[in-house]
Amino acid sequence: LGKVEDSIRSSQKRLDDIRAVNREVQERQTCSSLLPEVGEKLHAVHQAVNSLENILSPVIMSDDSVSLDETLSAIKAGEEAMKAANKASSAAKICIAMKRVEVKRFTADTGKEANRKLNDYQKELDVAVKKVNDLKTAAA
Repeated sequence: LGKVEDSIRSSQKRLDDIRAVNREVQERQTCSSLLPEVGEKLHAVHQAVNSLENILSPVIMSDDSVSLDETLSAIKAGEEAMKAANKASSAAKICIAMKRVEVKRFTADTGKEANRKLNDYQKELDVAVKKVNDLKTAAA
């Protein structure tokens, strides 16, 4: 009976180890599908910020060769581009927050790695938001 109990304990330990490895593999797979979505959102933010920068560059440069009508149309287009940039940054911010909640369920190693990447994405987003605010101030 003792040998059977030892065999059961060792089998249970192996089963627990297999479950832990399986969970870690599933978490890594989930993590690999979570982070590209955030990257796509940040790419949209960068595109919107670049578009805003291109639209507002004539206004910011204050070039005297630019007519009043061109300046007004650039400001109107800039307002629309600013709305698009703010919308994209809000979507990215929400996406990052949602992914952080999902990552909290992960085990230590996978969670730390995903959190580090999300922190990097958050820093990128903060830089983009600051750039939008700087452009807004410069165009005012």
